[in-house]
Amino acid sequence: MEKRRKNQIALLVLRYKLRREGLFFETNLGERIVGAAKEMKIPSGEALEFAEVIYQELLNHALGTNNYVPKMDEGRMGEIAYLYLQWIGRKDGVRLKADLRRSAGTTAKDIGISTDEMVDFIKALIKDAFEL
Repeated sequence: MEKRRKNQIALLVLRYKLRREGLFFETNLGERIVGAAKEMKIPSGEALEFAEVIYQELLNHALGTNNYVPKMDEGRMGEIAYLYLQWIGRKDGVRLKADLRRSAGTTAKDIGISTDEMVDFIKALIKDAFEL
């Protein structure tokens, strides 16, 4: 799977995941974002900008509003989303279960891609995250 497509899917998956699970706010959220950026080896300013874009998108979605969303290059957002999903996998671990394909199929349908492409994405993400 080409890098550009992995990044596009990562951004779709991250937006989907956050819309379903919500975004948890805490007093030291900025510090956590900066710490995660350091671990992902990206500039903290970019990570904070990415978080601001995602926050505003989620807020608009949750409240049905159409407030201004800061601009950030979608390509770079996809790269950051892919790095973030890898980071989450390394931090929280990845559970491979018998119903993984079915779960992947549900997510794929919801974000508008094929199950096969989603499965390929998951394989690539796990391979890249754990350097297999």
